[in-house]
Amino acid sequence: FLTRDHEPRFRMNVLVAKGKAKDILELKSKINPIPSAGIKTVLEEERSLAKAPKVHLHDFVEKLMEPYNDPYLPIIRKVKEDFEIFGTAIFKEDKMVGELTPRETRGMLRVLGEVKGGLQIVKFGKHKDETVYLSIEVKKSKASIHAKIVKNKPQIIIKIKETGFMGSMTQPIELDDKTIKEMEQAYADSIKKEVEHTVSKIQKELKSNVFNFAGTINREHKKYWKEHQQEWETLYPSLDVIVQVKTHMPENGLIRKNPGK
Repeated sequence: FLTRDHEPRFRMNVLVAKGKAKDILELKSKINPIPSAGIKTVLEEERSLAKAPKVHLHDFVEKLMEPYNDPYLPIIRKVKEDFEIFGTAIFKEDKMVGELTPRETRGMLRVLGEVKGGLQIVKFGKHKDETVYLSIEVKKSKASIHAKIVKNKPQIIIKIKETGFMGSMTQPIELDDKTIKEMEQAYADSIKKEVEHTVSKIQKELKSNVFNFAGTINREHKKYWKEHQQEWETLYPSLDVIVQVKTHMPENGLIRKNPGK
């Protein structure tokens, strides 16, 4: 209906409603009394924190029509007398097959190169017998996906480069070059763990093609793809995926030593 009728705009936002969409559209949000305007505002906020994707109608339809490339949508639900946008609905062709939490959504968006910001909480060893947690503000995140053929089997390599600024830490630690490098490594490890978990869930549990790995193999190894295209549904769940992460934490604004000491 939406694609055949002349009135709907192809750039309008699409969401999956938990429960009845009618109930959500009748809510007068605290943010904006006009439901659609309130939904748009919250969607932009959640997208800026990488907790939910933003999907236009034309993007959703395009993925529905393209083989080996499945769509996804943000989820909206009623909470008391307001609404909440959280996580992602994952599709296999035209059927919803599962959900991602906000954290898993960020893992997915990292692979797709769609992370615009947000906070990464990183576990950073112990200091004075207490676990130290870092709060890192994500400023820039880029990703690339490539394919290799190893022993006649495809292998996917996901490379993520991310820049983040230190926001806070739960214990005061004196910062030197060695400590900052260790923090960068802990930051990279937390991203790698998050992305590996999300990719595994989408690939092995939901068997959805939201990352379009098939398209990557087709572009970079056309001969292999032509020979094995019909086997994709069998190949995909066992596909070897390698995640490589490199992080950078600029020292701008960091006071290395307490001047009062």
